[in-house]
Amino acid sequence: MEGWEKVLIKLGKSASVADLDIHLKLKACEEGHSGNSGEFEDPDIAHEGLIADPAAPEHGICVTCHGSIATPFANSMHWNLWGEQNAIAARAGVSTLAECPQSLQDGFKGECAACHAGCGDCHVSRPDGVGKGFIDSHKFKAKPHQKNQCMACHGSRIAFDFMGDSESGRAPDAHFAKGMDCMKCHGGKEMHAAAQDVADRFHLPEAPRCEDCHDIPESNVYHATHWDDLSCHVCHAQPYNNCTACHVGGAWKTDEEYLANSPTLDFRIGIDTDADRRAEFVTVRHAPVTPSSFDNWGVAGTLTDFDALPTWKFATPHSVRRWTERTEVSGNDGCAASCHVGAPMGNPANAVYYLFEDYVGSNWPLEIEANQPVFVNGALPDGWE
Repeated sequence: MEGWEKVLIKLGKSASVADLDIHLKLKACEEGHSGNSGEFEDPDIAHEGLIADPAAPEHGICVTCHGSIATPFANSMHWNLWGEQNAIAARAGVSTLAECPQSLQDGFKGECAACHAGCGDCHVSRPDGVGKGFIDSHKFKAKPHQKNQCMACHGSRIAFDFMGDSESGRAPDAHFAKGMDCMKCHGGKEMHAAAQDVADRFHLPEAPRCEDCHDIPESNVYHATHWDDLSCHVCHAQPYNNCTACHVGGAWKTDEEYLANSPTLDFRIGIDTDADRRAEFVTVRHAPVTPSSFDNWGVAGTLTDFDALPTWKFATPHSVRRWTERTEVSGNDGCAASCHVGAPMGNPANAVYYLFEDYVGSNWPLEIEANQPVFVNGALPDGWE
């Protein structure tokens, strides 16, 4: 019986596994996990052929009862990482990841895809990539656990922005401060939606938008004035986390320089490269890919079209506040004093908010060409530069 204690399910006040959760009452363990039922005396034999994560879409377990949810989810962003796949393919000069060299596909599946989330990763346990482990014994939860599931995966660039960070002086996001959790905006329709034909998460029809809850631009004169020019986050986001370097092969877990410098706080306004979105100027976040990012997957030189996509990309930071450095002014100054750069109303110090070419060139010179469409050089309104 040695080692058997490692696989026991904690029953708490439940009399049996069947009493713990309706799923465990309707289906026997072996129906999901396979293995050798009846071999209870020897756990090694009992677990031969064990399916550790039967809730993963490829096993087809969840779809038998939850077809309307599980069927589209098999093609969802969370499970397939379509945005990441499409970005890698574009930089490799092809249309899909399936057209990339096999070594690149294998590297993606072995490392990037290790972070994707199946049904069980949101409704039963912590995802494999962040430590595994049940949230509440083997109970299935309709609503994911914000800390142990949502933020466990989306930590460095969302959780600290959303909850605030006293060390950096960031206040909590206004929505978090009001007691809202991730699911208030990111509901089941978005999480389960099929997305195989969608470029990235921002183009998903089910994705939330500020105007879903806020009356914009009618709410005030500032919104009406800037509705066609600025995204909401240009005025209402605090500095947010960015990554400065991208490591594969697990190096990011041990590289001291990387851990000390990435992610880092920044705030940059650039030009939106997507003409379908309403605003011209948007907040952008650094995507830390380089032409050699995937070299240690054995695919050196594969990113032949590295400059096909910007490395400063459209972002909707989870660091929203009504009053920020750009919405507050002092004394008798007009609002332009907090965001415009040029005279007579602006302030040259405000240039730090914008993505100018010299800023990228001095820090990431290999990324200058890729970001030409995003730089604000020569694109700001008259009197702003």
